Amino acid sequence: MSFLNAGRAIQKFLYDQKYRTPIFEGIRAVLNARDLNSTIREVSGDFLDGPGKLRQLKVSYYPIQCDVVSEDTSINLCAPGTEQAPIQNFYTINKLLKSKTYSLYPDQLRYVDGDFQIQDHGRIQIATILGALEKELDIQILTDIIAHKGVHADGSEFGARVTASNTTNGLMTPMGFWQIELEQTDLAYVNTFYIGKTEVFYWRKASEIATANTTLGQNFASLAIANLYYDVNLNTIMGVGPTDPEYILTFTPEALKFVSWNRNAGMWATNITDWATGFDSLMKMGTETVVRTTFKSPNYDILWDFYMHYTPCVEGSYTGRYDWHFELNWDILYTPIQVCNAEGINGIMLYRTCPIVVPNCPTGTALSPVVEEDTFSYNPAFSYPFTVTNLNIGGQQSYPNVSVANDTALVALFNASYSGVTFTLNGVNIQYSGYTALAGNINDTAFTFTA
Repeated sequence: MSFLNAGRAIQKFLYDQKYRTPIFEGIRAVLNARDLNSTIREVSGDFLDGPGKLRQLKVSYYPIQCDVVSEDTSINLCAPGTEQAPIQNFYTINKLLKSKTYSLYPDQLRYVDGDFQIQDHGRIQIATILGALEKELDIQILTDIIAHKGVHADGSEFGARVTASNTTNGLMTPMGFWQIELEQTDLAYVNTFYIGKTEVFYWRKASEIATANTTLGQNFASLAIANLYYDVNLNTIMGVGPTDPEYILTFTPEALKFVSWNRNAGMWATNITDWATGFDSLMKMGTETVVRTTFKSPNYDILWDFYMHYTPCVEGSYTGRYDWHFELNWDILYTPIQVCNAEGINGIMLYRTCPIVVPNCPTGTALSPVVEEDTFSYNPAFSYPFTVTNLNIGGQQSYPNVSVANDTALVALFNASYSGVTFTLNGVNIQYSGYTALAGNINDTAFTFTA
């Protein structure tokens, strides 16, 4: 054993990790639709009396007239008519999406080798949370739009069943989208936006290889569909199973508008406007202060409010603590469409697609059974306090060499030592949600999570 311990482990701090999440195209859809809504025009300063000053918006407009044919065919140029009066609608921005608050202790960075500044660590820590935060925004946006959907031209909830691709041979089936386009045209809706999952994904992949067809007489290369978005969260929101029909969500831009505003603007923004260099700037000032600024999402055209508080005097620390979080004040506003359609038809629709057809196989045609996420538990049953010298969870080895006082402290150590799940404490059991049971050891004593 002496020779095994004679060398030192080579240490590397990974500053270039890729924190990957899918692109959430539901967010992109509502952002791209903003300019096509004529009821609320952000360029005119709607909702704001100035930077950081939110106001309720009141719009006045003449509504479309649908009952315009007179049954009186007599001629009387002096007869009084029906007075047209404008209607007023009021809009407010009410929703708030807020991240958890995270803390960074500069003292702890003394143990990290390399010429990296506090702001480098701050930037990386921010990168670790953005994907999950924007995923939640996407889910909230789509959930809100679906909750405000109307009916179809025939009064039904889902209208005609549509299919856009042949899943046996991968050929494009344009009739599905033509059915949607036909209904939208009949209802006088233009610039329709489509958000879907499998049908949309297959259509887009097929269109990338489409060419002029010389057999059927149809040019598949011309089957372009504008405003087509694939969203990874739609099936989860709708509770779609593996053999269930899926959905395509459509809306006309006149039916809704995504809006947001920033508190940290104008006189309410601090002199430190660069959120990244703010970490180093506050440290050098050495006084208790805050940063109130905005953060531009690298993936979407959204400005988040960024808050950071620096406390220089923290017990047991020479260099204090940073506490920081993000906020987004946003809403989806549902605006009236000037069109003569029946009540209940509001320009937001859900279409159901046909279930995906799985081709028969020579053998093993049955689908692999779908497994739902389960809760896995482990009761440590330790006598506290005790020192964890080495810890292995799911093959991720660490040597924390720290004393834990109770189950809560052990859960915190598990979360600090393993990347992939979030451990929680339920009674005496450490738990997580997933598909498989993790195993490992504490101080070379094996443990296993069970469902």
